[in-house]
Amino acid sequence: MLKSRLKKNLTDLLSKAGEWRHRHIPDGVFIFIVAFFIGALAGFASFVLKELIGFVTEIAVGPTRIDSANYRLLFLPLVGLLLTTVYSRYIAKSDMTHGTERLIADVKNGTFNLSGKLIYSPVIGCSLTLGTGGSAGAEGPIAYSGAAIGSSIGRLFGLPPRFLMILFGCGAGAAIAGIYKAPLGGVLYTLEVLKLELSTLSVIALMMTCLVAAMVSFSLSSYVPDVSFTQGVLFKPEILPVVLVLGVFLGFYSLYYFNTMRWAGKVLGRLRSVWLRCMAAGAVLAILVFLYPTLYGEGFGSMIKVLEGNTKSIAEASWLYGLDKDPVSLLMLFGGLLLTKALAVGVTNYGGGVSGNFTPALFAGCMAGMFFALCCNTMFGMHLSPSNFALMGMAGVMAGVIRAPLMAIFLTTEITQNLNLLLPITLSAAISFCIVKLFSHRPFFQSQYIEQNLKEPFDETKGNKQA
Repeated sequence: MLKSRLKKNLTDLLSKAGEWRHRHIPDGVFIFIVAFFIGALAGFASFVLKELIGFVTEIAVGPTRIDSANYRLLFLPLVGLLLTTVYSRYIAKSDMTHGTERLIADVKNGTFNLSGKLIYSPVIGCSLTLGTGGSAGAEGPIAYSGAAIGSSIGRLFGLPPRFLMILFGCGAGAAIAGIYKAPLGGVLYTLEVLKLELSTLSVIALMMTCLVAAMVSFSLSSYVPDVSFTQGVLFKPEILPVVLVLGVFLGFYSLYYFNTMRWAGKVLGRLRSVWLRCMAAGAVLAILVFLYPTLYGEGFGSMIKVLEGNTKSIAEASWLYGLDKDPVSLLMLFGGLLLTKALAVGVTNYGGGVSGNFTPALFAGCMAGMFFALCCNTMFGMHLSPSNFALMGMAGVMAGVIRAPLMAIFLTTEITQNLNLLLPITLSAAISFCIVKLFSHRPFFQSQYIEQNLKEPFDETKGNKQA
């Protein structure tokens, strides 16, 4: 009785507030006000997710030594996927895997009314997945959470469907901006990946939301970037031909990465039992993470070490430690890491993990660019900067794998706070993207989820189906 009365009083209060708002605040102005709060909440959610992942990782991994293997890694990823599946099925009671693909399906269906529990459920599920060894990213779940924040706030104020669409996109983009501390990356996520068609006024609101989210996340994390880049050298135009060859290499590696991920998903999809699929994926992931502990989680720590020139860090806390004494052995270690990363991401995302695909592509690109430079220096006596090429590789593989070259270019420069290499970064990303488009016409985000759940394509001539 008391609960229903409180609910009625709250409804009446919101209704009166809505009437007052309609009389005194135009819709265009109100959108900016709401977008500001969405940005602040999305930025805070991004910070919370980062902290939760770090907290779970610290508890799960325990003390480690760089010169010996950590045998906890032989079971942690399996336990993590099982815990994530239990949480998703029996506590959250919602399938939160493939967050970006679900958002794309919602956009194509014109469905912008997301459940309020999706604000926190993907955050918890992602922290369980990545904190226990899942080899993937946090951007898919946090984008799902951000879109739910925008949608819920829109419903709270009784906004019409066309405004719900704007807040949906603002929330998703703001969450990406917050998780990477990259406002332009968040804007391009909404426009280039989700392909949400917005008016000029809506894009301005999106930009403001992403800027607020990035600043909130950046300030809460003590103004420390996720990836610092201080070891690079001044780019020399005479190595542009080498950059072109790098772009070709990254394009073909992106094709391998994409096809390996899809193959892992296809194999796991043949297992009808959710638990059998989860255990098979967890077992494979555990072996890979034990072999290469640098595959654990998002991999920002490993990227920082590699960009700083510590190439031998990829064998730390592994039984492979000490096998990198000569350049050829080091190249073999990098080659093995590049081959296994795609499989690790595939079994994480298709084995029940609540995770994303952007950060793994950045990680793989960083290692691919480093591998390419080390090969040129070792085999051809060149003097390339491995750190510079690692940075180019980040944009190149992300552009090729995700099929979003603009987002890859600007996200790479934003998270590393480096614009000196914008020209070679743009070239490597553009060539890699062209190579992938030449040999593969399939978009990256075309999962079984979209194919099974997109019953009726969104018809632009009819407008939003919720209207």
